Amino acid sequence: MKKHNKRVLLWRILLAVLIVCNMAVIFLFSSQSGVKSADVSKRFVISFVELLFKRTENEAATPEATPEGTTPEETTPPEETTPEETEPEETKPKDPMEHLTEEQKEMVNKAHKPVRKLAHMLEFGSLAALALLLLLTWQGKLLWRYVAALGFTLLYAVTDELHQLFSQGRGARLSDVAIDFAGAFITCTLLLAVVVAIRHSRRLITTHYELSVLPDGKRLRIALVTDLHACPHEGLTERLRTESPDVILLAGDLMEDEELLDQASSG
Repeated sequence: MKKHNKRVLLWRILLAVLIVCNMAVIFLFSSQSGVKSADVSKRFVISFVELLFKRTENEAATPEATPEGTTPEETTPPEETTPEETEPEETKPKDPMEHLTEEQKEMVNKAHKPVRKLAHMLEFGSLAALALLLLLTWQGKLLWRYVAALGFTLLYAVTDELHQLFSQGRGARLSDVAIDFAGAFITCTLLLAVVVAIRHSRRLITTHYELSVLPDGKRLRIALVTDLHACPHEGLTERLRTESPDVILLAGDLMEDEELLDQASSG
């Protein structure tokens, strides 16, 4: 039992740390100016488009062909220039899309905004999932923990939009809050479905059999408990009391091998 409590405590600490890190990442992105934030997301889209079209820097830099009738030694090297002869270039921001083709530029422009919205959904979706996982380490109604995780994420989404009011070139939009909450809702709902499916697979099943084997109409109620596999079935005791058996038999598979090994090593 003590080992189980330590494991749960470690999980809680780990999930709490991940939640704080997720919130910090969202805060840092919201602190960026509008131009810088758009530039970061655009460069990500450009990298994806380049990967999609299999354009790499090595492929773009193709060697020039040597003129016919000449050898590499015969080609005249470029004239060397001294630092005084070179003209200073104008310092201006470099366009990250200048090396792309027109088709690729069009794809980047079309995908830029949806990718930004999808990134927001993933950020707040992961935050909601971590919050729900943390709440699942305590006992309680599953629905209320689901609602609490969504409420926590919605509150942080609102504060995130208010935080953007203090960032240059950014503002607060109710539509962005809705997008963030949509990501949290989808992720939490999928996680809740997985948890319900796991719990349903571990539910306690009672099957009744009637056998006429005793003479003179005598009856004997036997409860056969089996295949628990170390699952903490809280309703097992209450169900046995309701059935009121005369004999309780334990058939096997009550624990997992790992649990047996832990007990053997501790003993």
